[in-house]
Amino acid sequence: MTKDALLALGLLLSPASQLRMAGGAIGPGEICFALWLGLTAIQSLGRSDLPLTPAPMRILSFWLLFAAALSIGALTTYAMGIRNDPAFLKHDIQAYILVAGISFFCALDPAAPRRLNNVAWLLALLGSAFLTLQLAHAWTLLNVPHLDPWYWDRLRGWSENPNQLALLCIGIIFVSFHLAETAVRPGARAVALSCTVLPLVTGLLTRSDSFLLVLAVACPALAVFTIVKWLRSNSPKPGVRWTFAWFCILAVPAVLVLSAPSARIITKNPGSIEQQFAESNRDALQRDAPKRLELWVRALGVGMSSGMLGLGPGPHLDRIKETSVNLKDPGGDVRHPSEDPVPNFETHNTLLDLFTQGGVLAVLGFGWLFISTFLLAARANLASLAALLFGLAVFSTFHFVFRHPLLWFVIATCLVLASAAQRNPAQAGHRS
Repeated sequence: MTKDALLALGLLLSPASQLRMAGGAIGPGEICFALWLGLTAIQSLGRSDLPLTPAPMRILSFWLLFAAALSIGALTTYAMGIRNDPAFLKHDIQAYILVAGISFFCALDPAAPRRLNNVAWLLALLGSAFLTLQLAHAWTLLNVPHLDPWYWDRLRGWSENPNQLALLCIGIIFVSFHLAETAVRPGARAVALSCTVLPLVTGLLTRSDSFLLVLAVACPALAVFTIVKWLRSNSPKPGVRWTFAWFCILAVPAVLVLSAPSARIITKNPGSIEQQFAESNRDALQRDAPKRLELWVRALGVGMSSGMLGLGPGPHLDRIKETSVNLKDPGGDVRHPSEDPVPNFETHNTLLDLFTQGGVLAVLGFGWLFISTFLLAARANLASLAALLFGLAVFSTFHFVFRHPLLWFVIATCLVLASAAQRNPAQAGHRS
């Protein structure tokens, strides 16, 4: 249980980047991960009968491929005579080693389905307590020196960036849905559902457009996956869920017809909340879309200039002031990448950042792992986890999430539970 708690605390504390040592990449979350990796490695590598099941083999195959892609990219950088900042290079290498170890050892344990279920419960329960502390700090009910929970009018808690906190909230929400989905006892299901409330409130307070977009696409996806799961049930007699699933399918045309008048009413009412929300998002899109498009074009150019081999770990775009500086920034203490001759800016798009680092080999490798994991989760009827992967794919379009341990915990959990479901559906997860 101690190891499970260390992993859960690492997942919760690693986005709290304000808690890290000044100017460094080490904080409470990274320390928890290091302790968990050390204990797990000692226990796992000391066993001679440890089987390499499909889940850890798939993860290991990807990381070997990714390491080869980064090595080729680093050699390409050396051959082209391009300068890279050693600090960024070291940061990325350390981060990749960390998440590689987390994903591999999460899947290697023979009792992985049970242990990952324990970690998921701790993530949901401790996550609500952790967010409660950050909300209390934000509303001055708790005093934490040297930490600023607000980024202008956006809640960032103990993270440097509100989107880091938003990503954590997304993970807790859908992991809680998964626990409610797999729980047997009504009490456990109610507790799991209650763990979605604080992450939802906190995520909304971050005012992250990506958070809202993920909810807008992942929640309908969850509904679709759940309906498909009910239709696939092997019950000899049609039950309530099977009947309700067909009712939802047949009701779709009627809902679409009835929604048309509502849309007209909203567009004609200038004071409606819905229209104000649409207009604010339209303004944000008009303001940010050209900058993001410019970044994506420049990233493609950098990747193509390397012969699609990549340039190794680290950022490879030159900083553009307008890309990173908030219009409200008066030039105070908000930290931005420095303006120097060494490239130090990222695309904030996971696939494009991987393309600049590891070329087409890294992109194809990660695409293979992510898509195959999503398909396995969907086929294994892991509706909430499949929806979470779908949401993370959307989030990754606007942020570089590849280094986030939460992503790799979700991938490892999906692969482990899907493999368990293929061997024995009754052992697909530890029922609460």
